[in-house]
Amino acid sequence: MSFLDEVPQDWTRPELNVLRDLFVQAYRRPAAAEDLADASGLVPGTYPERENMRLTWTALIKVMGNQGRLRVLVQNAAADPGAASYQPRFEEMLLDRPAVPPPQQAIGGRASRRPSPAASSWSG
Repeated sequence: MSFLDEVPQDWTRPELNVLRDLFVQAYRRPAAAEDLADASGLVPGTYPERENMRLTWTALIKVMGNQGRLRVLVQNAAADPGAASYQPRFEEMLLDRPAVPPPQQAIGGRASRRPSPAASSWSG
């Protein structure tokens, strides 16, 4: 089963975070996100307005997943001429196993999203 069809969603999987970041890049305005969600069958009155688009898309992916409409949302984004430059990546996200970057490993073996200060090239 694809991550797009899993309920409940497993946000420890990197695919959901990559998908959220892709939506944030392709649909930067609340109206564009809401229009896409409505066209994808969002139940009226359930659009999650948050303080920024990253939080909005995280919540919207959860809502669409719970409503069984996440795959349709991604399909519609892949077909949207307004997001044409992102079409190949949205199409890839429709695959059972889309390519995603591996999580970074922090000290102690736990995944980390932040680069370590030692990785910085700035020498102050």
